[in-house]
Amino acid sequence: MKHYLFDTNAISLAFDNALPEKWVRPWKEVRMGNGRLLLFEPLVSETYYKNIPKYGKKASKDKIYWLKSLPKTKIHQIDDNDAINAGDIKVQYSRKLSLVDCFLLAVAKANSAKVFTTDPSVRDTARDMNINIDYLPLPKT
Repeated sequence: MKHYLFDTNAISLAFDNALPEKWVRPWKEVRMGNGRLLLFEPLVSETYYKNIPKYGKKASKDKIYWLKSLPKTKIHQIDDNDAINAGDIKVQYSRKLSLVDCFLLAVAKANSAKVFTTDPSVRDTARDMNINIDYLPLPKT
């Protein structure tokens, strides 16, 4: 089964039903249980707080619970290896990436997951790390 990790902006686009056409198929696979969505709690937290301005607290929380309830969703439990690997990524790419981005890449690497991102720094680092990446720039609004 394919493993997918969507970054915060990609998840937010999914919440808005505004995913780029290129990402609709993998998102459908996730929603139908034919692909495994990987989440981890720092990503959940970032997704929650970044969606509050648009949806408010209750609706953002409800969207997070819906995301977690999708078939085959796996909540990856961060362990020492993930923390050390994310720390190593942060040291090497500190000016480019947030700590959540570093965890995203560490979790993707550990699970051989494909990452969907709108962040060019995540794209570039993923390529350096030989992580399967699908990048599209954030649509202009």
